[in-house]
Amino acid sequence: MEIEIPYVRTILINAIVEQVHTYDSGASHLRILQETGQIDAWSWLPSTGQDTERVLKAEVCAMPLETSEGETHVVTRIQPRPELDVFSLIPDQFGKRDDIVFRCRDVVDACESEPLRRFLSNVFSMPAVYRNFWKCQASKAHHHAYAGGLAVHSIEMAENVRDTPRLTGMERDVGIAHALTHDVGKLWCYAEGGAHLYALGHELVGLAQLHGALERLGCDWPDGAVAMRSLLSGQWKRHGGKPLMAVGSLVRAYDQASAENDLRLHGRHPHRPWSPSKPSGDNVLTFRR
Repeated sequence: MEIEIPYVRTILINAIVEQVHTYDSGASHLRILQETGQIDAWSWLPSTGQDTERVLKAEVCAMPLETSEGETHVVTRIQPRPELDVFSLIPDQFGKRDDIVFRCRDVVDACESEPLRRFLSNVFSMPAVYRNFWKCQASKAHHHAYAGGLAVHSIEMAENVRDTPRLTGMERDVGIAHALTHDVGKLWCYAEGGAHLYALGHELVGLAQLHGALERLGCDWPDGAVAMRSLLSGQWKRHGGKPLMAVGSLVRAYDQASAENDLRLHGRHPHRPWSPSKPSGDNVLTFRR
């Protein structure tokens, strides 16, 4: 007797795996996230253990399953892949603006230093950064003070560094990394229960939170870790000091320019920056040959 075995379709993808809930029956409700979005899934596999310091990057094998409540997936294998670049695993829908996640990927792609690329991937693999960078404001009541403002501000600065002529490759790469991470400490300062961190300031909070990523950068490129620690600390800004690398001053200038441009968009904002008036005809100097 011949028995027809039904065809079972499976998918194999690189993704972020988030555990939503685990039931007493042993079933786990999962979210599988990648660039194109997220899918609902279930698993009866032994728990891989949720790392609180990094999202779970993995190769996932799953079977689509139709249910009365719609399509879901049954996960048959989760192979951790911590070396995966996280930027291809961030859903476009995370951005408050349609193009903001794409722009982030694009500017990170301009960074040619492999150690700094891995550093940025490690930073954005931190759960607080992976999830909240896209929806946090850049300030409470100043520039980019709206949901998603931090991502818009930081990515705009990084794009400006990328497009600056006459930088060396190393200066450009360090500048991009600095611009993307310069305000990351605000994710913790602005989080619920984070008000006590204001006393430290967001720069030192960010430096402390990125300690693990900076330690890994130090193993790859010791001088790169020194440069990033120095720039991110912000201590060089005190009393008119100079940054360890001149590109730090460039990033600081782009920081101010981005803030001022945003404030100009809000004409009645109390912190609207000063702008010179246009010269009148009477004040314009003319020269004769």
